[in-house]
Amino acid sequence: MLETAERLIISEIGDFIASLGHPGEPETPEQMQAELMARVQRVFADVRLQTGTDIERQDEIVAIKIRTIKEFEKFLDDTFPNEGVNYATYGYCIEQFPKMLLEQAKAGA
Repeated sequence: MLETAERLIISEIGDFIASLGHPGEPETPEQMQAELMARVQRVFADVRLQTGTDIERQDEIVAIKIRTIKEFEKFLDDTFPNEGVNYATYGYCIEQFPKMLLEQAKAGA
């Protein structure tokens, strides 16, 4: 199931990046973050439905989402410490962040 979730998240990120720049799609970093997080949350919701995750795990899932958001914010700051986040830097980070998470997971971090 973890591999399925991983594929779905990577697919959602790819779809999100492909949609950027088109009319009606997010333009500001805040809008981009909100849209991407909504997409990822939908993936988690689908996985929960498929695995039958019970109510007790909701706090754990929320904690994981919050940690992921904080890790992404730190990744942005670490990658571009002296720059404001613009469209190009945000897009770059969205592409690189999943790779970093996968590398950490493989390394057991």
